[in-house]
Amino acid sequence: MIIRHKLFGKDPLPSKATAFDWSLGNGLSALASQAQSDYGLFLLNQDSFESSGRRAAKLVASLMGNQDAAGTHFAYAALVDLRNGDIVWLGVDLRASGDVRTAEGASHRIGQLLNGLPSPASGEVGAQ
Repeated sequence: MIIRHKLFGKDPLPSKATAFDWSLGNGLSALASQAQSDYGLFLLNQDSFESSGRRAAKLVASLMGNQDAAGTHFAYAALVDLRNGDIVWLGVDLRASGDVRTAEGASHRIGQLLNGLPSPASGEVGAQ
């Protein structure tokens, strides 16, 4: 909902127009005590890869007028205050790059996604 209503401006919610005020609810407080942590980083990554044969079949199909959807690559990260469930930072990368099947590609992808994550030393935690 944050992505739809806040980040990309589709159907903006009047009550959330000026503030980044989103929460997963206080049900995460049990997780905070179990993990002995105040914050949790939740990640979601979606990738699809095609074989060369699949690419060739798509090319032939497109020449015959068939539109086949391209592969999807996106990633989301949310820093959540586990004590109250408030989302304090959200990272979105809809044009994610890097082949996550390799260590170098996965490291590149995580670097892109976590760009802008507030550092503990800065003391500043806020949505971007």
